[in-house]
Amino acid sequence: MSEEPGQARLSPLRLLVPLCWMAAVLWFSGEAFASVQTSQIIIPLLRALWPTASPETLSLIHGLIRKCAHFFEYLLLGYLWYWSLRPRWPLGKIPFLLAFFLSLGWAIFDETHQSGIPLRTGSPWDVLIDASGVLLMQAILWSRQGREQIKNQAR
Repeated sequence: MSEEPGQARLSPLRLLVPLCWMAAVLWFSGEAFASVQTSQIIIPLLRALWPTASPETLSLIHGLIRKCAHFFEYLLLGYLWYWSLRPRWPLGKIPFLLAFFLSLGWAIFDETHQSGIPLRTGSPWDVLIDASGVLLMQAILWSRQGREQIKNQAR
């Protein structure tokens, strides 16, 4: 496989960064981060910040925090995959598509993995939340690349 001019090899160190984050995401999928466990920390903190809130409201906020965590862990994973792949494909769609599908594949694997862990459940809704985080990051990066190309053409 010959390299085209302007393309770099995939750097093992750059590939290690998203792989390490994937390992962290897998660790977050364990029992220690189950809703039952995180509620013991987050709900008392919320109660201290908002003492008049009802238990239902605190539970709802706890759930929203957990869903936001899904979104942001995959927003970051999408960025890390893009960052690791872009030197190989500096222009075009390839790093965006690979980053999206690698991250989406991990989200599906992660939710499947969670379904086999006591205190955890796998959810297709969580995969959608994860995918939306990745998709937003890819849209931001795509927009940024477009602006850079316009700037470079103007020079």
